[in-house]
Amino acid sequence: RANHRTLEALGLGSPVPSAPQLAKRRRTDSAAERRLPQRQSVRLAAASSDAAAPPPTERLSDIPPWEADVFRACEAAAPAGRHVFDQSRRHQHLSVSASGRAVATTGVAGYGAALVHKSARAGAPPDVRWAVRPIRLGVGGFAVGVVPRSMRPPFKSLGKNAASLGAYLASGAFADAEHGERPFGPAYGEGDLVEVLLRPAVGGGRASRTDIVYLLNGEEVGVAVAGVSAAPGSLACAVQPYMGGVALLESGGRVG
Repeated sequence: RANHRTLEALGLGSPVPSAPQLAKRRRTDSAAERRLPQRQSVRLAAASSDAAAPPPTERLSDIPPWEADVFRACEAAAPAGRHVFDQSRRHQHLSVSASGRAVATTGVAGYGAALVHKSARAGAPPDVRWAVRPIRLGVGGFAVGVVPRSMRPPFKSLGKNAASLGAYLASGAFADAEHGERPFGPAYGEGDLVEVLLRPAVGGGRASRTDIVYLLNGEEVGVAVAGVSAAPGSLACAVQPYMGGVALLESGGRVG
C-alpha cells in the first residue's frame, strides 16, 4: 500500500492493472500460445525470436496515458539508434514503448530490469556499446548494468543479482552481488547520457576477455569490471529505472 501511495503521489495513476484488465491479458496470452506450433513451447518460441527480429512491443493503447506521453516526448527529442529493449526479457512491472526505445517502471516493485535486444541486422557485429539516457529517475535511483545475454528470469536487482555483472548506479556507486556497493564515478541524473562499452582486456591472451567500461556524457568514467571471461556477443546491457523511472536508448558515441 505504501508503494501504491508513492506512485499516486508521483502522478502515475494506477500502474497495476485492474482485475478485468488482467483477465483480458490472460485470455489474450492463452490465445497467442494456442497459435504457436504444437511441438514448440512458449519459452522456445521466445528464444527463437531473440535470434531474429525484436519481439513485438506493447500497443500504444495498452500503455498508461502518463507513460505514453513521456515516451512520445523523449523519443521525439532524440534520434533513434539501432538498439531497442527486449520485450520478452524484462520484469513484469516494466513497460516498453511501441518503438522499443523507451522503458518505464509502472508497477509497485522498483527492482525490475529490462535487457537490450541484440541487433537484428543481418551480419551485424557483436554489440559492444550502448547509450542510455535517464529521462525520469525512479524512487530509489537508477541503474545501468551488464548481464549475460543468456540470463534467465527474474530480471531484477542488477546490483545484487548473482547472474548480473553489476551496475553503475545514479548515486555514482558501482554495485554487484559479490562486492556490494563501492565508489566508482560521478553521480548522474535526468538528462545525462550513460554509456557502456565492452572493450578487449589488455593482455587477455588467447582467452576472450572483456573489460566493462562506463562513460558519462562522453567522458570515460573507468573500468567497472576487468577481464570478464566472455565474448562481447554473449553480453547485454540492462537497465533498472526503479519505481516511476523512465529510460531511453540512444545512438551513443562512436565505437573506438
